Amino acid sequence: MGDRGARAGGGFFLRRVLFFLASMLLCGLLFPFSPGAGAETEMAGVVRGEGVRVRYAQGLERAARETADRYPGVKADLEKTFGWSLPVTPTVYLAEDREGFGRMAGNTHVVAVAWTARNRILMDWTRVNRDPFTLSETLKHEVCHLLLHHHIREEHLPRWLDEGLCQWVSDGLTELTFRTSDDALQQAVLTGRVFGLARLSDTFPAAPQEMALAYAEGKSVVEYIIRRYGVEGLIGMLGHLKRGHDLETALGRAFSLTPDGLERKWRRHLSGRVSWLTWIASHMYQILFFVAAVAAAVGFFRQARRRRQYADEEDEQ
Repeated sequence: MGDRGARAGGGFFLRRVLFFLASMLLCGLLFPFSPGAGAETEMAGVVRGEGVRVRYAQGLERAARETADRYPGVKADLEKTFGWSLPVTPTVYLAEDREGFGRMAGNTHVVAVAWTARNRILMDWTRVNRDPFTLSETLKHEVCHLLLHHHIREEHLPRWLDEGLCQWVSDGLTELTFRTSDDALQQAVLTGRVFGLARLSDTFPAAPQEMALAYAEGKSVVEYIIRRYGVEGLIGMLGHLKRGHDLETALGRAFSLTPDGLERKWRRHLSGRVSWLTWIASHMYQILFFVAAVAAAVGFFRQARRRRQYADEEDEQ
């Protein structure tokens, strides 16, 4: 009796486990992975284009069609640049506002994000739709992430190289909500606060200013490689990564360099290009404007003091 009851209890537990697993599988089939909590429910419809699906929030059907129309050209440009194909059909999600984007992306410092493991892209339409150039280049930046991760194992593609390459192909465009420039890197060089590339291998800092510097460094290193070894050299090095080699092996075979050696050469290159004189020269307009503003303020206060002095002298008379 006891043995039979134990077997019955065990069978009940096994049935519960199987029911739970079956329920999870059914949910996965009916409600596929979405960029974030509630993402699918926030999407109003889908537009299917040539090699892409675009899911859109309420009121963004026209935007979805425009995004779908631009995708084939973006994909073709990237495939031509790298010489690699992208044989997947990504899904692009268009969020209607910053709040909705933030809930889905979990990051308010960017206007777009790519989930490379699922070939999915999320864009904040309110900030991407500033002009046609921004839409195309933002889409190219994110699709570049998909292309790179399709061909290179994640552990062999450091974050700084990933972001640097995607900025290169999108004419320097970042995913950040705030404007960035080479000034962040210049100031870091002058103050000795440049991040080591090893720190930027897996993740970028969360603070906006530090994040901007991380993006600038990635872009700068890729530009240095191209300046020193040409686009062909860069693509050749990426080919080694594609074949399954890690970064150290790829750099060694392509350029006879180690990662530390590349960083030393890049830092030496930066030091030769950036000095206080070059910083002043590049900011001469702002400096002159500031000096003129200070001079105008000083003149105003001097004039006001003289007027008070004249008024006091007249009162004494």
